[in-house]
Amino acid sequence: MSLLTIQEQSDIELFLLKKYYIINAGMGYKVLRVQENSIADEVGISPGDEVVDFNNQEFVDIIDYEFFASKKRFSIGYIDKKGDPVKAIIRKEADEPLGLIFEKDLLGTSRACGNRCIFCFVDQLPKGMRKSLYHKDEDWRYSFIYGNYVTLATLSDKELRRIKKRDISFLYISVHVIDEEMRKLMLGNEKAKQIKPLLKKLAKYGITMHTQVVLLSGINDGKRLEETYRFLKGLYPKVKSLSVIPVGLTGHRDGLYPLKDISKDEATRIIESIEIWQNECRRKFGTGFVYASDEMYLKARKEIPKAEMYDGFPQIENGVGLIAKFEEEFFKALNQKDERTSRFEKCSVLTGSAFYPYIKGFVKEIVKKFEIDIECFEAKNSFFGGAVDVAGLLTSEDIEKALRGKDIGEALFISESLLRDGEGVFLDDKSIKDLSKALHCEIIETPVLGDKFLEAFLMN
Repeated sequence: MSLLTIQEQSDIELFLLKKYYIINAGMGYKVLRVQENSIADEVGISPGDEVVDFNNQEFVDIIDYEFFASKKRFSIGYIDKKGDPVKAIIRKEADEPLGLIFEKDLLGTSRACGNRCIFCFVDQLPKGMRKSLYHKDEDWRYSFIYGNYVTLATLSDKELRRIKKRDISFLYISVHVIDEEMRKLMLGNEKAKQIKPLLKKLAKYGITMHTQVVLLSGINDGKRLEETYRFLKGLYPKVKSLSVIPVGLTGHRDGLYPLKDISKDEATRIIESIEIWQNECRRKFGTGFVYASDEMYLKARKEIPKAEMYDGFPQIENGVGLIAKFEEEFFKALNQKDERTSRFEKCSVLTGSAFYPYIKGFVKEIVKKFEIDIECFEAKNSFFGGAVDVAGLLTSEDIEKALRGKDIGEALFISESLLRDGEGVFLDDKSIKDLSKALHCEIIETPVLGDKFLEAFLMN
């Protein structure tokens, strides 16, 4: 590690530098903390200093910070607490952290979606839920940092140039259909940026992409789905994967575009097509490339493929291969466990209708091996309507209704997917404490990991 702070400058250079930073004061980000013994600590940056630029380029957000902090050599310009401008040249290892923590979130406010998608889940939410659920974001930065899917329908040329300049990979893109007129209909946006030239351009820039199709019956299925698959396949390996997911429809669609749920027969035909395409891709690329979501298999009432068919689970966060991965982890852990004592004499597990048959089978294996008294319960999603059956959209109200008058035991195990990250709050804004009080038992969150699910029932 070597550091060089630029100090020897002419009076004119210092004057111009100070003038530049005074003009840009308040345009950068103030440092909250500096990690001890980090590069930033060694160079002399301290809490209260305001970082203004990297390599004489404006410090816009976390994208700039991550881009330059990953480099071996770059300059950093900041205004110290005295108001004096400082510029430092940093030399370091590529994977060595810079060590700055800022007062403000480097992403700022997420960019709102400019589409009016005819299948938008947010538009199908009932009233009275927490405000954050009604926010529609369409921010490519969130796609890069968190893996959120975006349509890029309103992406400006300036932002596209920035994606190229900052060498952004990965991006997660909601393609839905490559027929441009049909895509405009689906997005409810006549001015939507054309997707085919945009994807070609991103591939040319070297940007790696994961893509998805939310499938609407009679709209982007059939020949249109095959056309979409073949176009995206043609951009492999820059387009790394494609997931096909059935549209989610709630019971709150009054006044919205008329859509119908994907039927069992439709889901079966879609899976059959996808499995043919996977065989094509395995022969050509050595990977399946295109995958039907777990929900599609559940709708078709077909057996979920084994874990090895998901090629390392590139779309696991999109509900593709989640059950197969959970099953693989569960049985591997189960076979490695010796006799262990249960944490409770009697307890219960609750999940949604879709996952219930699977979780019931896993619980049966736990009971068999460890002789634990575990009851398994299914909760119907009455809050969103009968068509919604995934566990992650259950509310505390649904859970209370499912368990009314039931012998739960000392504890109830639920998936952490039911709760807002790190806050212990359900979609209907009620907390775990509220539910625990109503059910008179302890509520335990379990990760969506098969081994961790098993471990939750056993003493250390």
